[in-house]
Amino acid sequence: MTDYRCAYAVNASTDADGPQCSSSGGFCFFCEMEPDPTTEGNDDLYNSLVELVNDLSEQHKEVSTICNVVHSMYKRTVQPYIAWTSCSSGLTVDKPEWTKDSIRRHLLRSNQFSFMFTAVVRNIFQSMIVRQNERMIDRESGGVVEETRRAFIETVAEYRKFEAWSASSTRPSKRRKQQA
Repeated sequence: MTDYRCAYAVNASTDADGPQCSSSGGFCFFCEMEPDPTTEGNDDLYNSLVELVNDLSEQHKEVSTICNVVHSMYKRTVQPYIAWTSCSSGLTVDKPEWTKDSIRRHLLRSNQFSFMFTAVVRNIFQSMIVRQNERMIDRESGGVVEETRRAFIETVAEYRKFEAWSASSTRPSKRRKQQA
């Protein structure tokens, strides 16, 4: 009999091993320290990192660059000032470590920064197109490699569909929000 599991864990206690933060078992600053909207308080540490991600993504920085910058900023400006109590163990950790893997997981798999996943898909398409172009011409004969040409045309067509979809579902920029 085949053993199945869910594609997306909706219950982290029973559906562990998913790709999202709740199933990872590790510390995620964005998940664990999200400000409580019902209480007044100083959310500057949290909001500064959210704005950093938004600013870097608007500059079209790659995910690895954003992870490195957020990790560095967290270590210097946030980590020294926080403590975290693990829900699973009940233990309090002073200055919890937020790993680059955890940051990357949150950026790509949470809905908070869904535009980051879209950027990765765009990068995948672009990489495929560049790689296909590198194999388009047979060096010996100088002729077009028909199989590669067909794959290239198909990839470009799918990329254009993706870009049309992406343009219709892109988050509004901060500048447009401020003007409203």
